[in-house]
Amino acid sequence: MDGYIALHRKIIDSWIWQDPEFYRLWSYCLIKASFKEREIFLGQQIVKLNPGQFVIGREKLEEAMNIGLKNKRTALTWWRRLQKLEKAQMLNIKSYNKFSIVTIENWGLYQGSDIENEQQNEQQTNNRRTTDEQQTNTNNKDNKEKKDNKDNNKRQNKFDEVH
Repeated sequence: MDGYIALHRKIIDSWIWQDPEFYRLWSYCLIKASFKEREIFLGQQIVKLNPGQFVIGREKLEEAMNIGLKNKRTALTWWRRLQKLEKAQMLNIKSYNKFSIVTIENWGLYQGSDIENEQQNEQQTNNRRTTDEQQTNTNNKDNKEKKDNKDNNKRQNKFDEVH
C-alpha cells in the first residue's frame, strides 16, 4: 500500500488521543480506507469500494491490531472497539456473511479535495518557480553571450584598425 494520509493536528484534542488502542484502531482505519473508487474481488464476488471505505473481517482486524502488542486482544475485543467508533459516529459498519465494509464518516473532510487542491496548487507553484528560474537562467545566458559577442566584435574592430 503506497501513499499517505492526512492527520489533522486537532486529533490531540480528541478523546481518541487519550486511549492508545483506540488511536491505533482509528489510525488503522484511516490507513486502510481506499483513497479512490475501486473494485476488489472478494470470494466469488466483486465489491465496489468508494473513497473512505475498506473491507475487514474480525480475524484480519485482530491480526493487524495485535502486531507488536505484548497484551494481545481477542478479535471480539477489537470488533467491539470498532463498534464504539461507529457509536461515536466516526465510521459506519455494513456487515455481510463473510466480511464487513467500513466507511469513514466525513472522509472528504479528512482526506478529500481540499488536500488534493492544496497539493495541486503547491505543484503548480513549484512548476512555475522552476519555469521562471529556467527562463531567467536562459535570459542571463543569452545576455552574457551577446555581451561576449560585442566584446569580441570590438576587439576584432580594434585589431582590424591596427593592421
